[in-house]
Amino acid sequence: MNRDARQNGVENLARIGTALSSPVRLEFLELLAQGERSVEQLARLAGVTVANTSQHLQKLKAALVRRVGDPIELDLFTAVPA
Repeated sequence: MNRDARQNGVENLARIGTALSSPVRLEFLELLAQGERSVEQLARLAGVTVANTSQHLQKLKAALVRRVGDPIELDLFTAVPA
């Protein structure tokens, strides 16, 4: 494995580690694993504000979450390395 590929892998792991470093974000992942949710639904179910939910989702989005549909719903996806 060349140095660039290894560095890219390390950076991906760091993003995932950051995404999983918060109990609230872990709760969001659990809720998303059950099915698609809007930001408002996630906030209500986790007992946090929509603004706080959005901040947490920014970190998750970078590593683990994608948007689907309209209105926007969130769900988990699995990235498979090539």
